[in-house]
Amino acid sequence: MPPPVYKLEGIGEDFTPKALDWSVIDDVIQVSDKDSLVTARQLARAEGLFAGGSSGAAMLAALQVASTLGPNDQVVVVLPDGGRQYLGKLYNDDWMRVHGSQEAPPPLRVSCCAGAGSISSAWQGEFPLKT
Repeated sequence: MPPPVYKLEGIGEDFTPKALDWSVIDDVIQVSDKDSLVTARQLARAEGLFAGGSSGAAMLAALQVASTLGPNDQVVVVLPDGGRQYLGKLYNDDWMRVHGSQEAPPPLRVSCCAGAGSISSAWQGEFPLKT
């Protein structure tokens, strides 16, 4: 059987880094390559964050967690990459169309009410945004 093909470099690889400490991890949230790429583009469009695909995956997982929390709860997400290395893929409309990632995933209703920045300070609505 051929190995799986991933559109997000570094995510879904078939190895575990030696530095990974499973004892500090509470949960792992699996998101699709497609939804991660679309979410990264939405971050650029809606928030001006030139994020990479891994950042799209992290944000999508954080928004899924946020949708289960109360109004006084907070979520912190680290966006681990920028979009510069994705100009030929993630930020290329033709590449996105060829790889079936042009349409947006179903919207996720979230309401965030703390901190600084437009997503975290009283941001309410659907994410990814409809374009």
